[in-house]
Amino acid sequence: MPITTQPMDQGRSELEQAFAMFTEASRQLTDSYAELQAQAQQLTEELAVANGELKRQYAEKAGLSERLVALLQALPAGVVELDVSRQVVALNAAAVRILGEQVIGQDWSVVLSERFESFESPGEWRLAGRPDCVLTLVENSLAASGGFIVLLHDVSEPYHMRQQLAKQQRLVEMGQMSAALAHQLRTPLSTAMLYSANLTREGLADADRQRFAGKALERMRVLEHLIQDMLRFVKGAAVAGLAPIAVNEVLDEVEQVIAPQAAMAGVVCEIGHLAADVMVSCDKQALSGALLNMLDNAIRACSPGQQVMLRPSLDHHVRICIEDNGCGMPETVRQRLFEPFFTTRGDGTGLGLAIVKQVIDAHDGHITVESRPGLGTSFVIELPLVDSVAIVNRNQARPIDQSN
Repeated sequence: MPITTQPMDQGRSELEQAFAMFTEASRQLTDSYAELQAQAQQLTEELAVANGELKRQYAEKAGLSERLVALLQALPAGVVELDVSRQVVALNAAAVRILGEQVIGQDWSVVLSERFESFESPGEWRLAGRPDCVLTLVENSLAASGGFIVLLHDVSEPYHMRQQLAKQQRLVEMGQMSAALAHQLRTPLSTAMLYSANLTREGLADADRQRFAGKALERMRVLEHLIQDMLRFVKGAAVAGLAPIAVNEVLDEVEQVIAPQAAMAGVVCEIGHLAADVMVSCDKQALSGALLNMLDNAIRACSPGQQVMLRPSLDHHVRICIEDNGCGMPETVRQRLFEPFFTTRGDGTGLGLAIVKQVIDAHDGHITVESRPGLGTSFVIELPLVDSVAIVNRNQARPIDQSN
């Protein structure tokens, strides 16, 4: 029986095909492994680079943080860190010196109430138990953490320097005022002494005696007026207290007093009124006196037949304009109008307009002046409208001693 080799050849062929497939699969696996090794090596190198960059950035940030901490500790201003609930969580060295470490963990509002005292300078605080220590507080929010940073700046030295400078300035002003007052008193006093000396002459006729006595009395009245103005100026224009007063009521009183004076001088004087019954917070006597003083000056600046007008108007405040078409004044005079003892009149004290400005300032008002030689002068006063709550608070907070 003949032997057939076909099945054996077919089996060998299938085995060879299987081996070839296995060989191809092995090659592919080897290639894939090599590729994975290459990718792993690349990733390792990239990771090393990234890790090195991170280390560099970390080192930079660590150095920056160290420098910031050193800078924070070296700052002369106190730095207080608050958390979201406004509790103290950290202090720098300056803040520790000011507040002490025991405030850490305390509520900031409690620290404020116990450690700080407000006083006359706005925005500045005294440290409790240390009246010579003056601080300013500035608070900033931290958007990222929701906390807050409070800066405590010690302004004790600038504050005391300002106080010393103000004291020196007051001494200078007092010296200038004393010199000006002595100059103002000398002339009428010398004249009064001269007339009084004439009264002792033997054989002086009664008519001459009465004339000299009248002249001396007139000079004495000038002295009295000067001293009264001086006292009013020193006392701050004697604003006794603010109360709601109708503007037209003040203007009526001013009109009654100034009309005869204007008529005697031959000057046309018109006092306007507001259409509405508007109220201002004022000391009626002081405000009327200030307006009368200005109107009297305006009349003196006019010749017979010229005109003086007071015109009130209303906007967000009361505006009172006093203008004349008299002689006017040069710019050099206008700039010094409100200086104490500055006057262009031989019989003036130089305190009238200084007192007027004090009165307007005491009423939280504002006064300006414009003038042109030969064309006249215009004063503008602006006064706030009445605020009864502010009046009560102000009168309680600023009592004025009138015992003198």
